[in-house]
Amino acid sequence: MNFKNYFVLTTSGLIFFSSCKKGDSNNNPPPSPVLPTILSFSPAYGQVGTQVTITGTDFSPSPVENALKFNGTAALVTAASTTQLVTTVPTSATTGKLSVTVKNNTATSTDDFLILRGSWTRKADYGGAGRNRSAGFSIGNKGYIVTAYQLGPLNNDDNDLWEYDASANQWTRKADFPGIDRENALSFSLGGKGYITLGYTGGQYTRETWEYDPSLDKWIRKADFPGKLREFSVSFSAGGKGFVGPGVDFYTNPSITYTKELWEYDPIVNQWARKVDYPGTVNGGWAAFAISDKGYLGGGGAAKEFWEYNTVNGQWTSRAPYPGIGFSDGIGFSAGSKGYLGFGSSLAPISDLWEYDPATDKWTRKADFPGMVRDRPVAFMINNKGYVGTGRNSTGAFKDFWEFTP
Repeated sequence: MNFKNYFVLTTSGLIFFSSCKKGDSNNNPPPSPVLPTILSFSPAYGQVGTQVTITGTDFSPSPVENALKFNGTAALVTAASTTQLVTTVPTSATTGKLSVTVKNNTATSTDDFLILRGSWTRKADYGGAGRNRSAGFSIGNKGYIVTAYQLGPLNNDDNDLWEYDASANQWTRKADFPGIDRENALSFSLGGKGYITLGYTGGQYTRETWEYDPSLDKWIRKADFPGKLREFSVSFSAGGKGFVGPGVDFYTNPSITYTKELWEYDPIVNQWARKVDYPGTVNGGWAAFAISDKGYLGGGGAAKEFWEYNTVNGQWTSRAPYPGIGFSDGIGFSAGSKGYLGFGSSLAPISDLWEYDPATDKWTRKADFPGMVRDRPVAFMINNKGYVGTGRNSTGAFKDFWEFTP
């Protein structure tokens, strides 16, 4: 010990006492407190149960001595060293900062950890052969997939129509599509019936429009599409009408030609009417959905523009840009009061899905698709759940089918 002596003069005389200085036997200062830091974490987002690795300094090598939280929700540390912690996203965690407390000292991350909500469930595989560039629509509790990209010689098998019963999780083959074999056809549903129009086949486009009546299991040819021919376009139904949006002509012109035309189909009078042109950038990479009497499209290309079309007054309004990777051959569907865009391809297929809330004009990333990444799948909505299936990537075409619950 290191002692020091003191003399104090009082009215009674000198008083002597000694004290011991804090420190070790070598007179070294006491150790500094542990001050942990969080430098990074990986991945930057995930669902409940996702494993997360946190890198930093001055963690405890004993897992139980690291009090870790996701935006205030406690998480269990499963492995630890002085520079790294391993954990899983806890139930009820919300998007926000990560924090770790070691010996009463707390470190907080600079960035938020993003919690991805929603769940994917694999359902019964599509009833036909694996395919892509198909058309799909839903009517009541049933979904439908028809037409496909021609992988070989043209054949009527690509015109097979399959019905998916969400209640029974079962596929049933229905009446074959009688129109011209095609890929990249557009589709929508109105008044309990499905509609197929446009598409490309054998070196040319088609204007044919067909109506499918599930109660009769019958196809009826309707008025041909009168606008500029196109593919890689979008379609949606809103306010009792079907709509065909902007697109691109790769084949009938010497150079690529884009069109901004918007056309409306009225099933009651079986007529097409041209509406106000799309005001945004045309790039052939859109996806679309509808909520109530408004249609929404965008997400494609580098600009990632996103637009709302009001079917009542015919006005277009620019909305918050799509925050994901600008895509081509993506999907769109609505579920309740929200819309969803995602998938497709950029330099490689994309698996993320984004939710759009028109009430707040905000996007939220949802749970990533857990299946094989792909572009050109089919998507539709049944009972406020999204359904996605078929599609392709470099390995070939798919027939798996998935349900998304927001």
